[in-house]
Amino acid sequence: MIQITVLFCIMLIIFILLYYRLVQVDLTFPWFLSLIILGFVGINHDLVVKLASFFQIYNEPLVIVFLTFFILFGLVTVLLIGYTNLRLKQIQLVRKIAEMELMNQIFSKKNK
Repeated sequence: MIQITVLFCIMLIIFILLYYRLVQVDLTFPWFLSLIILGFVGINHDLVVKLASFFQIYNEPLVIVFLTFFILFGLVTVLLIGYTNLRLKQIQLVRKIAEMELMNQIFSKKNK
């Protein structure tokens, strides 16, 4: 019963983050949703056994560990891509500002 309560609290926190626009839906929401699904998979023992037999893992709890690693790796990769895109945009803005300032210096020297 406590696992279901924890999962619903996590879902509530994620929806609050979405409501206040602290989390962008397009980047991270699918991964947060997959973490919630992983929580439900972890509660259902029969599903864990079926996944373990599908992946041919003899120790069933390792299925949850491997799925968690996969989801966290995906989340970190998506966040890294988003961070890289932001960094590239920042570099472009700095270049444009530097170019505009250089042009202003050139025009001010010509006008003197």
